[in-house]
Amino acid sequence: MQLPLIKTGVVLASILSVISGSPVPDTNSQLFKRAGPSGNLAYPVDGTVFSNYGNYGKINFAYSVVTRQPHLDQGVQGDTLGVDITLEPMYGNTNPSINLATAVTDTTWGGDISATFSTLDACGSYRFVVNEWQSYGSPAQLIHFRAAAPAITIQC
Repeated sequence: MQLPLIKTGVVLASILSVISGSPVPDTNSQLFKRAGPSGNLAYPVDGTVFSNYGNYGKINFAYSVVTRQPHLDQGVQGDTLGVDITLEPMYGNTNPSINLATAVTDTTWGGDISATFSTLDACGSYRFVVNEWQSYGSPAQLIHFRAAAPAITIQC
């Protein structure tokens, strides 16, 4: 299931920014830079090197989600619904961006997300970009923001 991309006005974004204590969104894109309590990218970490010899490489992915637990009164105001994952070229890499996955979610509500992706035709230096979809606030609103973007290298 592909979730719709949300267009957010600067006023709404500023309100969410104040509520969450997070920066105002990047007005040059439709993604918040940080709009809610983000999940945590466990792997890959910055500087990870993967091999892609003969297009047989794999990228492992692990992400700890945010789950609202009102009965614990932890102040968490969001629930991770899923993540989009893209490889964005960097450091002079002239290859195009590669969409690895859209709307990846856990198999049980509130569980962490893990997956393995083929490195396809990717070679060089990339940002492993994780954009999180989240139900945030009360009343709940659907938000979409960049949660992580570590630098990785895929050797060919």
